[in-house]
Amino acid sequence: MLQSTSVLAQNEPLETIIYASETKVPVSEYIYGQFIEHIADIINDGLWAEMLDDRKFYYPVLEKQPEQQGFRVMQRWLSVGPINAINMSEKHAYTGKLSPEILLSSSEYRGIIQGGLAVEEGQSYNGRIVIKAEYDLNLNIFLSTESGIDKETIAISAGDYQTYEFSITAGTDDTDARLRISAKGEGSLWIGAVSLMPADNLEGFRPEIITLLKSLNSGVYRFPGGNFVSAHE
Repeated sequence: MLQSTSVLAQNEPLETIIYASETKVPVSEYIYGQFIEHIADIINDGLWAEMLDDRKFYYPVLEKQPEQQGFRVMQRWLSVGPINAINMSEKHAYTGKLSPEILLSSSEYRGIIQGGLAVEEGQSYNGRIVIKAEYDLNLNIFLSTESGIDKETIAISAGDYQTYEFSITAGTDDTDARLRISAKGEGSLWIGAVSLMPADNLEGFRPEIITLLKSLNSGVYRFPGGNFVSAHE
């Protein structure tokens, strides 16, 4: 036979005891964080200090900037000199499938140029360029702004791909500065990759954005690809 029994009287008071001197292991600050995604190029244009688009030449060099629609306009590499003097070479590709081969001339500068760069007056910008040349030559790096042109010349040695570094300072503020890489000479010149960042970058990241992320006091930030970064380091 079954009987129903009241386990606890409804009007019996409950008693709670807190032992304040007894604590458990604190919850790790790395348990909670924030997720950052590739939305509208927030990683490439927001966190990363890299200023150039298509720095390893996934796309071919063009004669003029194409019309584009959407949230962000991608800056394309354009030709300096005749477009038919630039061949996207598969045989001497540095990375990926193609690298631009530039047939040089002793009578005019030939190379590539990219615009749409935002620069600040007095700010130094550090760059790297991977070059392969048939003959020794002087490579000219121009940063063109509204106030004029800032220039650096690099002596390139003939041979296989080599990495060269350069630094150039902007003479004025400009939101549409242009980086031009060109040379005069004989034979062909191949460009494998180009990079340009403000000299004060923090291991490739924008320092002002890192400061803002730290101020949010998030335990960790998760980047695309499952990469985690501590905001306290």
